[in-house]
Amino acid sequence: GQCGFGIAKWICVPPNMGNANEWDDYARRNGIKVSSVPAVGSVAQSDAGYYGHVSMVIAVDGNQVRTRGMNEAGPWSVRERWSSASDWDFIYF
Repeated sequence: GQCGFGIAKWICVPPNMGNANEWDDYARRNGIKVSSVPAVGSVAQSDAGYYGHVSMVIAVDGNQVRTRGMNEAGPWSVRERWSSASDWDFIYF
C-alpha cells in the first residue's frame, strides 16, 4: 500500500526504482524525462519526508496540480488533492 505501489498499479514503471525520493534520480540516469512542467499522466515526485512521495497527475489548472496518490492518508488509502506544481518534479514514463 505504499505510494510507489499505487503508481505501479496505474502505469508501467521500471522495477527497482528505490524509494520515492530516488525516482527522479533513477529516471534521469536512465534517460527518462524529468521536468518542472506538469502534465496529466505524468508522475509527480517529491523528496519531502524520509522516503519522499509519488502521485499520478490527473489534472492541471495553471500552477496547480491535482494528484491521485496512495498511502497519503494511511496504508492502502487513495486520496486526490490539489497542490502547487512547484512542490513537485514531474516524471514522464
